[in-house]
Amino acid sequence: MKVCMCTDMEGVAGVLDWDQWCRPEGMYRTEGAELLCGEINAAVEGLFAGGADAVTVVLGHGVLKVDPRLLDRRVETATGPLSAPAGPLKDHDVLVFVGQHAKAGSDRAHMAHTGWFNHIDYRINGLSVGEFGQLVLMASEMNVRTVFATGDEAFEREAEALVPGIATAAVKRGLNRSRDDEADIDTMTYKARNLDAVHRHPETARQMIREAAEGALRSVDARTAADPDFGLVRLKPPYVREIAFRDNPPYHPPALSVSRQAGTIAEVINLPIVKKPLLSAVNPEDYFDELEL
Repeated sequence: MKVCMCTDMEGVAGVLDWDQWCRPEGMYRTEGAELLCGEINAAVEGLFAGGADAVTVVLGHGVLKVDPRLLDRRVETATGPLSAPAGPLKDHDVLVFVGQHAKAGSDRAHMAHTGWFNHIDYRINGLSVGEFGQLVLMASEMNVRTVFATGDEAFEREAEALVPGIATAAVKRGLNRSRDDEADIDTMTYKARNLDAVHRHPETARQMIREAAEGALRSVDARTAADPDFGLVRLKPPYVREIAFRDNPPYHPPALSVSRQAGTIAEVINLPIVKKPLLSAVNPEDYFDELEL
């Protein structure tokens, strides 16, 4: 079984914030990358113990530079968009996630966002999705099943709601509740608002990941036999992408974007974003009503 692993950083145990741990110039960026490598390697150990024939690690997070010398020598690494026809997902059987964070607006989440902290919500055909959900939908179009994911408890809830039966390992839990005014605050205020969390010790987190990854892969055949759609999330075309943006001073006021595509999920996700200024301050559930005005 060939496994494609998508990696991020905000969902790693011990990574405390974006500015100091995730940016290239952050004081603890190197330590953050090492913590991520530890969780990647733990997942890799579990995946091979569970029957993987090959594991490709897609180095995500954009600005993150993982030292490949720290990774398990059995893996291959890849960069580039997962949605490309000849991209990292091609010819893989299953997709797994390590270090993933929850989508924008998630309750009790640590560093929750979608793409960036300026997103209020991101929907495809009315389904609210974060970065995880977008990749799951694209993978499903390629018949690649999503079977395992790690991150904080809020992300665990998100993953289990979108992909019933997925195996997860929650390595930390956010403490901040979502609030009614989140649609009205600016980007930097929102980014600073969901930083409180309780983290498992890195070694404990890695043990959890190793065991859960092994169990996830061992169960794939049985789960697929019981449910041919296990790990797959499909929507019917045509596709509509709707994005609501919060205020991001000084140059980007609140805005909405809607795009339609009759082709593929990957095509609609990758369409250029054309923003429409927000007509009025409304709560998040009403934002998308304004797209039709």
